[in-house]
This record gives sequence, C-alpha cells and structure tokens, in this order.
Amino acid sequence: MKTTNHHKLPTQAGNLLCLTLALLAPLCCQASLDVTNTVETTRNRIVKELDAMKALRPNDLFVFYAAAHGMVDVGVYYLFTSDVGLLSSSKLKDSALDQETLKNLPANIPTTMKLIVLDTCKAQAGAVKALIGMAKKPRTRASHGMDDAAAIKRLSTAVRSTIFSAATATQNAVEGYNGHGVFTYAVAEGLKGKADVGGDGFVTTIELQGCIDEEVPKITATMANSAQQSMVQYPTCESTGNGSQVAKVTP
Repeated sequence: MKTTNHHKLPTQAGNLLCLTLALLAPLCCQASLDVTNTVETTRNRIVKELDAMKALRPNDLFVFYAAAHGMVDVGVYYLFTSDVGLLSSSKLKDSALDQETLKNLPANIPTTMKLIVLDTCKAQAGAVKALIGMAKKPRTRASHGMDDAAAIKRLSTAVRSTIFSAATATQNAVEGYNGHGVFTYAVAEGLKGKADVGGDGFVTTIELQGCIDEEVPKITATMANSAQQSMVQYPTCESTGNGSQVAKVTP
C-alpha cells in the first residue's frame, strides 16, 4: 500500500509482499500484485473488494491483511486508507475504515474460515469489534438482541475466525525491523515454518499465535533502550473455534 502526505509508510509494500509470499509460495500459486497504486487502497475500493467476497464458498479461507496507520478517535478505531488527509473526526468517517465497517463487511462473507491480520497501531480496538460482528452475522431471530459474550460463544461452534493484531488498543506498532514492521515480520516467519511446532508441515492459527506472542515482544525488547521501554510491543489474538491450517511449509 502506498499512502500520501505525512501518512506515507515506506515499508508497507514490502510488508504486503512478504506476507503474500509466505502464504502463497508453498502452494505454488501465481499472483499479480499492485502495491503502489493509491487507487487500489482508497476506502471505496477496499469496501468494494470486501463486498465482492460475498461470493466465497463456505469452505474457502478468507484472509484480510492491512499494514497501515490506525488510531482511536473518540472511542472509535479507524484503519487509514490512502484517502486520509486530515485527522478530524468528521474527515476520518469519510476517508478511513471505521470499526463498524471492519465489523460488518467481514461478517457478511459466508466462508467459515477467516483470518484477519491488522498491523496497525491500536489494532486490538478494531479486532474485538470485528470478531463480535462476525458472531452476530447472519442476522437471525437467534442473534437478535444477543449480547457480545453469547455471540462469541455462538460463533465458536460455527465459524473458525482468528484476528491477529499488532498491538493492544493503547499501543503503537513498531516498524523498521529487517525492512518490515516487527509484527508482519513475525507473522511471515511463522507462516514460513517457524510456527510449525508440531512438525507436520502445516501452520495452524493456534501455532501462529504462539509464535507471534513470543517473537514480537522479544524483538521489540531488543530494539528498546532505557529511555524507550514503551517500545516493547504486545500483539493480541481474538479467536473462536479450534483453529485452522493457514499455511503449508515449504520442505
């Protein structure tokens, strides 16, 4: 992704390519990626693409990955798109993806296996809302009026959903490690085999969570100094079900 003005993050394109190769290379898939055109990362384009995912089949694996800026404004999490120029609440509502949008669009995708990876600051704030949204969709008599705890319990029996967040709702995400964000680097390394603790040639969401939980704080701790202890970053994971296989390890 390429953003404009002071929101430009030079590692975003590399982050996307790194994670995509980790997911697809072992499967011998061919993919054409355009990670430099701002038209591809506008709010309208992202909404359009996610809406098109309603055509997925129940047994498909849906993956949504975002390496961008994120912030919480007046209690609402926003994922920045290339449209974002001004940071006022009124402008963010029109140019960024707010937590309600991030909750509703993935929730309407019919696949029972969903993996969402948010490499942004304050990412956990959006992750919790997204998981609750998936629990309450599709809207039926059974889900109407359901509280959040009941919705999560319902989701765990029907859908295997995992949302990895780079940082807690109050933390920033650390960049500048081997050309990537620390979180994306840890996710990619895990997908390529570091998380395969079972040694069966596949990486599950549960194995990936263990790898990320260990690697991100360890790496960021080595980057911190006595004046920057707040740099230590703690990723989070919101999940339901028994986990899914998300990657095949290259022999």
